[in-house]
Amino acid sequence: MFISLFILIIGISPAFIYWWFRRQIETRTISQISTVGTGVAVTHWRRPDLPPDAQYIEGVGYLIGDLSCQYNARSSYVRCAVNPSGPCDNCRFYQEKQSVSDETNKP
Repeated sequence: MFISLFILIIGISPAFIYWWFRRQIETRTISQISTVGTGVAVTHWRRPDLPPDAQYIEGVGYLIGDLSCQYNARSSYVRCAVNPSGPCDNCRFYQEKQSVSDETNKP
């Protein structure tokens, strides 16, 4: 009787040891995740692959190029329709974007 009980305990013990280690790891992981979650909230991260003239606009994302130009593509990949690779400084195609009120006052 004692031998069969001993064999049963030896057979089941690896499962109990595995279960105990797994519970320890889960509780440690959960505590680490909850600690990380209490850090400083960041609204957006700057992507490292963007050029320095990129601007972040809430709800739209990153846009590159001169946003006051009429030909700006409003994209994070292409600067404008006429001069896609840029640069926007001293561009010969630059035209200031007209406001809505200027367009309605045209004859």
